[in-house]
Amino acid sequence: MPLHKRYMRKIEVKVNELMSAPPVTVALDSSLEDAVRKMIEGNVGSVMVTDSDRRLRGIITEKDVLIAVSKGLLKKEETKVTDIMSRNVIAVTPDDVISEVIEKMRAHNIRHIPVTDYEGRPVGMISIRDILDFTTSYLKVLLLPEEI
Repeated sequence: MPLHKRYMRKIEVKVNELMSAPPVTVALDSSLEDAVRKMIEGNVGSVMVTDSDRRLRGIITEKDVLIAVSKGLLKKEETKVTDIMSRNVIAVTPDDVISEVIEKMRAHNIRHIPVTDYEGRPVGMISIRDILDFTTSYLKVLLLPEEI
């Protein structure tokens, strides 16, 4: 069994221990320009799109913004977040374990996973950077020499 899979089974860290919170969100009727502004101000790579009940309806990532720029949509005031957002969002809950999140990210080739409560309302975000920071710290602990 590969080393990374053997150690991954031992990781029982929950999402709520690593997620970024509070979540950065925009409303369904927001402009794309507003979403990009929030991403820049929050120094984040994605923004979650929520409905009037604050339930997750979509996500806009840096990649979505680049595609919009290439199509000339960013500077058009009429461009709404709903025009470019990903609608079939893969989300996790605060009680999920990080090893499952990593597998979802790999399987779906995504770098951001919204964290929602059991009613579908965003409570945080897990990004590939969060996973990398955790993994780096975890490896440092694993590689520490045992005390005598």
